[in-house]
Amino acid sequence: MNCKPGDLAIVVRDGGIKELLGRVVRLTVTSPKKPTCWYYEGEPIAITGGAVTGIADSCLRPIRDQPGNEQWFRAAPKSLPATTKGDTIDARGCVKGPANV
Repeated sequence: MNCKPGDLAIVVRDGGIKELLGRVVRLTVTSPKKPTCWYYEGEPIAITGGAVTGIADSCLRPIRDQPGNEQWFRAAPKSLPATTKGDTIDARGCVKGPANV
């Protein structure tokens, strides 16, 4: 696992969902349905065909207080309105929709 609960992380791989690339999220807990997928604080991120409430650990890089990390920062895309439909896990391990917890 790249990340820990409470980490601020940036999405460095989109897992096929381009709207995620460059987003910065605060991680809360891993998904009970997919332990390699993190839930994050805030509203679901709207994407074409639904919304994302969890992101695979392999798509994230934690932002920690370490020298030399500045080279991979890039601007996050403009925020999109969130939707709240059913929760599903796609083939990439990302949770789409609100959590069914």
